Amino acid sequence: MRLAIVHTVTSLVPVPVVRIDQAMLRRAVTMGQRIGVLATLMSTMALTTDLIGRVASELGRVVEVKGQIVDGAFERARAGDFAGHDDLVRRALQHVIAHSDVVFPAQASMVRAADQLVGQTSQVQVLTSPRPAMEQIAALIGAQNLARDWRLSRQLGERVS
Repeated sequence: MRLAIVHTVTSLVPVPVVRIDQAMLRRAVTMGQRIGVLATLMSTMALTTDLIGRVASELGRVVEVKGQIVDGAFERARAGDFAGHDDLVRRALQHVIAHSDVVFPAQASMVRAADQLVGQTSQVQVLTSPRPAMEQIAALIGAQNLARDWRLSRQLGERVS
């Protein structure tokens, strides 16, 4: 339901709307068949699993999602125990890594813990969403600026002729 609302709203606004995990999902789907996903809430897991399926279908890929809910992490974060949250996430990531080709946290709150594992495993890529999202936004802005500059140069060229 929420996904349908987001798609409807994004089609009505004149600017690109980028999900923070959109670029990361695309990378994950192209990097491996067994995709490990961590979430602290079942609702996030369901949405992320659905999005992975959509991206895989778009790209003509077959993937298997290995999801794990990190029990207690959400409650620890809400209570202000971020070290406890991060410890639970790190341990869950280490478990999921053993059964995946690529792994990522489904929530931005988990990035801090996941970043501590990036590069520590030689066989499994651990992805986080902020960098790919910013790269995607920069590319969109660059493309928009190029299009704007091209339209402006065409308009100026017509006036000069």
